[in-house]
Amino acid sequence: MAGYVLFFILLRDSPGYRQIALWTTLLLMVFPFHYYFSMFYTEALFFTFLVGSFLSISKKKYSLFSILLAALVLIRPNGIVMMLPLYLYMLEKEGIFQKKKLLWPELMAKNNLARTAWFLSAPLVFVIYGYYQWKMTGEFFAFSIAQEGWYREPRFPFLSLFREGNLANQFDSVYAIAFMILAIIGWKKLPL
Repeated sequence: MAGYVLFFILLRDSPGYRQIALWTTLLLMVFPFHYYFSMFYTEALFFTFLVGSFLSISKKKYSLFSILLAALVLIRPNGIVMMLPLYLYMLEKEGIFQKKKLLWPELMAKNNLARTAWFLSAPLVFVIYGYYQWKMTGEFFAFSIAQEGWYREPRFPFLSLFREGNLANQFDSVYAIAFMILAIIGWKKLPL
């Protein structure tokens, strides 16, 4: 529930989304393929911390952001990948990334470098977590090796499409491709 509330606040405070914040949040809540948010999985917690990270950048509360980002990496290790969209969002909010152009002098300014330092919490926590796993199991990436128990293996994401012949996998693959096409179509209409 907290993720939905934070998502609504993030949209409500974003120019251009104020009018549709409630309806977008309701759609997120009732969309049939978002059932993972109502189960005892890490998706809901990850979503809550991710939206909280975006919101804390929007409100310029970087110390809170640093804590949320560190927790994001502990909830799911792929939270480290979210550093890039969060960093681009911060640059856009600070006016350093405007109209798809990066302003290099502002990027290297002392105050931006200080804001960027808040992002160091994620890689630091990730390395400490990896070290802990190495001490306990002998593998730095033990979380990845654990995926083999679910018959998952690291691979290029597009190779997962149409991998199995069952109806559920075929439907999921078509669904994913449809939303990729929608994202490409809507890409130019949206800010970074």
